[in-house]
Amino acid sequence: MFLVELLELKYRQFFLSLIMTIDNIVFGNPSQEDYIQIRTQSILDDLFPDLRKMMPPKNSQPGTRQELNEVFDAVNNADPESELFNKWQLLDKSLVPFIKSSFITHGADSEHIHSLLDNVVFDVLPLCTKLKYEFNRPRPAQLAFYYQLKLMPYFSNFAHSSPSYPSGHTLICAVITRVLAHHYPQAEESLHQGLRDLAYSRVAMGTHFPSDNEFSFHVAERIIVHPEFVKKYEL
Repeated sequence: MFLVELLELKYRQFFLSLIMTIDNIVFGNPSQEDYIQIRTQSILDDLFPDLRKMMPPKNSQPGTRQELNEVFDAVNNADPESELFNKWQLLDKSLVPFIKSSFITHGADSEHIHSLLDNVVFDVLPLCTKLKYEFNRPRPAQLAFYYQLKLMPYFSNFAHSSPSYPSGHTLICAVITRVLAHHYPQAEESLHQGLRDLAYSRVAMGTHFPSDNEFSFHVAERIIVHPEFVKKYEL
């Protein structure tokens, strides 16, 4: 009887240590470039105290494992030979230049588009980077290793350079979508479709959890009603 109780105790201790180990997994330290963004002041900095309260799911929570399974399925269902996948890779590498080029090609004023989008990125990126390192969430593949899930993401230019939560691509694209839709209402439908495609691509390439995108959408909604942002972009 004593031996059985001892084994049960050892099992509980092992299980608790495993959970603690998984919950202690983080992405890591910022690069020099990210550290510059963290130290950069932005008109959106006053959003940070409230947004930092919106913690990502813990690594050990069942919902996180479910998200990993969703990422795993999306990656395995992606077709790397498709035209759509080629677009995902282009957006991964050159999201803002792609949007600029698309609008200029369809007749938008080049100087206005360049100035508008460069300013959006300048204002949004510091807040995004501060949030990423505040939570320091590991990327899906980092965590999948500890769950013994063979998640093999597609190559990304950014997935190995910053934490997972929120998705920078999705956040910046969401804010750009709202700003451009205001200034170019005729493009609103295609902009929102492009945003949905971009957000899904972050999961299907294995670079982000679905909840990273959800948080990005929430942050974007807070940004586009921020008084200083509304004033600056005439929203």
